[in-house]
Amino acid sequence: MTSSALPSYAAPANLHLLRRPRRPCAQTCKRTPKTQHKTCQPSRLSKNGLSTLPLALRHVGRGNVSVPVVVAANSKGSTDASSAVTTIPEDAERRQSGLVSKVLTPGAEGGTRPGPNDTVIVNYSGWRMEDGILFDSTLTAGGEPCSFATGAIIPGWTEALQLMTVGEKRRIWLPSRLAYGDAPTGGQPAGDLVFDLELVGVEPPLPPKMKMMTPKNRSKKFTSPWSFLDNLIP
Repeated sequence: MTSSALPSYAAPANLHLLRRPRRPCAQTCKRTPKTQHKTCQPSRLSKNGLSTLPLALRHVGRGNVSVPVVVAANSKGSTDASSAVTTIPEDAERRQSGLVSKVLTPGAEGGTRPGPNDTVIVNYSGWRMEDGILFDSTLTAGGEPCSFATGAIIPGWTEALQLMTVGEKRRIWLPSRLAYGDAPTGGQPAGDLVFDLELVGVEPPLPPKMKMMTPKNRSKKFTSPWSFLDNLIP
């Protein structure tokens, strides 16, 4: 028995369209995260301080801390140390705690004021009173505000923010006792300080988590209907 020759087969021209597409590489599959405010404790505003460099120094000279940071004013606010920010005007509001402040731009009438447990979204700049040197600012980092808990910062900020409404810009002068004291140990600026604050937004605190039912907190211990077998089996 002789086998007949198999007919020749020509691949269709559109065979490549039938192939399973290759999975794109990891770099092409990355999704761009949604734009949101960065959650952080400002590098010089947390109660205990952080070991990171201030924002103003991280964006100038690639972390060269010996570079004095003095930047010009921009459309969102002033970070210029030559604008007499250290001089307290006569019409500034003085409070019993020692906080001195002046409204630069009023917020919306009847606007939201943050509470002690709220999360605030803030743009800020900070100077040392003794020499007017800028030590930290969100404006030098592209104007992206920070969000943090009102009660997790220095006392002067906690008090001042609760006086403000959303959209307000206020300049505050803090004695050392409302900031970090005269000899801080965490790398924070010492002595009296001055800040420009802009309250961008207020977020209410998250509701407390419900306690989940676990065997430890159940009122009655569950007993299996077959538990009597434990006494019968040696």
